[in-house]
Amino acid sequence: EAQALKASVMMLKTYHLAVLCLLTLLAARAAAAAADPIFNAVDNEAWDRLQELGEVSDASDGSLERTFLSPATRLAMDKIAGWMRDAGMRSWIDEAGNVHGRVDASGDHNNSKALLIGSHLDTVRDAGKYDGALGVIVGIAAVKALTLEAAATGVPLLRPVQVVAFCDEEGVRFSSTFLGSRAIVGSIPDKVFAAKDVLGKTFLDALHDGGFQGTREAVATANLAATIGAYIELHIEQGPVLQELG
Repeated sequence: EAQALKASVMMLKTYHLAVLCLLTLLAARAAAAAADPIFNAVDNEAWDRLQELGEVSDASDGSLERTFLSPATRLAMDKIAGWMRDAGMRSWIDEAGNVHGRVDASGDHNNSKALLIGSHLDTVRDAGKYDGALGVIVGIAAVKALTLEAAATGVPLLRPVQVVAFCDEEGVRFSSTFLGSRAIVGSIPDKVFAAKDVLGKTFLDALHDGGFQGTREAVATANLAATIGAYIELHIEQGPVLQELG
């Protein structure tokens, strides 16, 4: 019995040592991954930016609300443009109010049609913070990972990649949805230009007040349909499930 007990103790010690070694290995791998700039771009950094963008709101009651070219939307636009530049992209805002970032391909490959990634930065009232923002932030993170990998491996991009944050998808201000994406493909209907917000401002008025040219001809320059080869959007619709799960 004493020998059996001694053997059991030795087995238990060996098991504990194995578990300790495994946990040490996992901790070391986690620390190495966290220190990896690509891992950080697509995980920690993206998550932190989602939380930061979720705090940018026009509502005074703690809820999330960003409508077309509102003060909170302009702040969100500035943040997104800065994150695009941090990811190695050149960034600009088109005449419809969409925020763009682009990383070019190498040599003649840059003449290829671009892969477009994105989603919308506006929200409904009392919105979920991942609706729209997720597709924008993940798009930026993906491009940052691509540029870091290209720099580390010396393998260049073979197709330009562009990220877009659409100015308006929910249609809260002018009761007309998909303004940003419609501008990108050149399909804004005439009724949108005639619609007015609660203050009597039209879409073009709002653009002009926001520092854009505010003309139909200028909005037409946002049309990139001929330069886009494919479009990817990661999207979570607003709903009660995630909120109820905490």
